Amino acid sequence: VPAQELFNRPDPVSAVVLTPSSMDAGSSLKRASRQQYPRLETSSPEDLARNAQAMLANQNTFFALINDTVLLVAIVAITIVVFIAVMEQRKEIGTLRAIGARRWRIFSLVAAEAVSLSLLGAFVALPLALIMAKTVLAHVTRQIAGTYSTWLTGLGLSLVIGLLAALLPAWLAVRVDPLEALRYE
Repeated sequence: VPAQELFNRPDPVSAVVLTPSSMDAGSSLKRASRQQYPRLETSSPEDLARNAQAMLANQNTFFALINDTVLLVAIVAITIVVFIAVMEQRKEIGTLRAIGARRWRIFSLVAAEAVSLSLLGAFVALPLALIMAKTVLAHVTRQIAGTYSTWLTGLGLSLVIGLLAALLPAWLAVRVDPLEALRYE
């Protein structure tokens, strides 16, 4: 029996909501509906909750992908900036190596530059995050304390990003030959 005939409606019926007398009766109402009208699609509150959880899981995956992409872009951007700085400072690095600077010292200087750049970005982000939390997102965020904890997490993440971004440029700086770097200057 089509739903149109069942409910005496000439137009198509897309959904019918049946409310059980109690929450426990939902499953029995679903079974009874399926037995009497097998062609009708039935959903219980549990089915709706599972569907909602699946949609939220997909959204969480999507936002995690966006988050990971942003982190990767930050690492690449800082790596490029520090790499260019190392290439421009080849003479200075060569001079330091010629006067006896150890490789770990050169590595730590380049790593400190990358970490400083990354942490500077995090410190600039705090006032912007507070302004956004107070104005644009005021209806979403009620507590500024959450902004601070998020910022502290971001600060730690900035430290890790700076260290990761420093690896390639620092490795290249350590490999600078003092004679080669000073020859062309």
